[in-house]
Amino acid sequence: MDGSGGQMDIQDKVVCDEDLNMEEVENGARGPNETHHAPSIDSQICNANQLSLADSHFSPMRILSWNYQGFGNPTTRNSLWNLIRGRAVGISLIWKTGFQCEIIHNTDKMINVIISDNPSKPEFLATFLYGSVYHEEKMEQWKYIGEIGARIDHPWVIIGYLNITMHDHDRSTYSTPTTTEYPEIQTILDNSDLSDLGYIGNRFTWNNRQYGNNCIYARLDRALVNGHWLNHYGCTPVHHIDTIGSDHIPIILETTSVSFQGSKPYRYFKCWGSDPSVREVIKNAYSKDVRGSSSFQFTNKLRFVKHDLKLWNHQPFGNIDHKVRTFSGQLHYLNNLPHSSNNVELIKQVEFDLEHWQKVQEDFYAQKSRQELFKSFDKNIGFYHNYANRRKYFNHISALKLDNGQWVNDRADLETLLVNHFSSIGTCSKPSRNLEILNCIDPFISNSDNQNLLRPVTKQEIIDTINQMTP
Repeated sequence: MDGSGGQMDIQDKVVCDEDLNMEEVENGARGPNETHHAPSIDSQICNANQLSLADSHFSPMRILSWNYQGFGNPTTRNSLWNLIRGRAVGISLIWKTGFQCEIIHNTDKMINVIISDNPSKPEFLATFLYGSVYHEEKMEQWKYIGEIGARIDHPWVIIGYLNITMHDHDRSTYSTPTTTEYPEIQTILDNSDLSDLGYIGNRFTWNNRQYGNNCIYARLDRALVNGHWLNHYGCTPVHHIDTIGSDHIPIILETTSVSFQGSKPYRYFKCWGSDPSVREVIKNAYSKDVRGSSSFQFTNKLRFVKHDLKLWNHQPFGNIDHKVRTFSGQLHYLNNLPHSSNNVELIKQVEFDLEHWQKVQEDFYAQKSRQELFKSFDKNIGFYHNYANRRKYFNHISALKLDNGQWVNDRADLETLLVNHFSSIGTCSKPSRNLEILNCIDPFISNSDNQNLLRPVTKQEIIDTINQMTP
């Protein structure tokens, strides 16, 4: 694991710099029929700076420590391999100095670490996982992950050979995904608010090293993160690194997020309708005098409405989250004052305003997330906010692959590539219009339908369209 955003999870084979201190934690070996009993997570998470995990079922362990030099030399690597062969079973975690890294729990197939590498961001929990191939042990692993997910309240990433597929296209055979075959795993992912970060590079991370029709590929290595991770670390890319000599390829997670550039698309939010002044803003903007054809007038009137609504959104409508925090603070202050009839009336008014803005806040994030289903009967602000962040993350194009196999990730190069691509498919060197082909197409729009489509849009149609908008 590298403080500059390098490889975090090292399984089977290790590649690192010279003069690196390695400490390998090795637990007792276990046969395929022995059930793994993961330690239960402590019922209390102390605070944002410390995660407590009760560890009550450790197997006897041996610790190998070696300050070695010349790891680039094959002789050194062979010596290390001969030393640990037959002794070490499981996974190894290696890191450089430069940031805080505290191992709080480990088994032979899972290591949980609290990591702090950026003072401006909260520390996060990293779970390095080697997914078991045995059903009972696999379910024990995911049960333990579910226990963590039920209590954790800060950024969390699970990375490694998870040994699961989440979609049918995660396998070259398009077989049933693991999350469908074992719905309890999907339930744990949902309840723990975990989502896949995606990847840049090769589509699959494992193959059975067979040839021809017997060769099977699958994406078994991945990184899962919770909503707190997306809020604080944003768009953190996961790279699939092409290698030879192993059935798995390494994956690298960079904690330095990729910033989103470009202008944001404009949209009308239905929650604006809760403020009576918005109707006057739209009416005044739409009534501005514009000369030209009906379509020209309509387009420019909408442009005026868009401009005036943007100004109105900043003031007087204001920041929704800020208003919710303000009224929450006022309510807390009033509840701590001595009881009086005047105070009771103020509390009722603040509660009314707070409830109103909480509903506006929920509608706002529901529309941004484009998610209409409720996960609970409680306020769903956190759910909608995380869902909107996921949409923002997955709508972002961070890299594209060229025909020659090279990847492009520079913003300017991506823009040039996309512009050239769509320009090429939308242009022709020798354009011609074949009227005979057009005459073969039966018209489905009558003259009356055409006139109806060309007529100016009425005020009532605009109001009906806005009222029919769903989150």
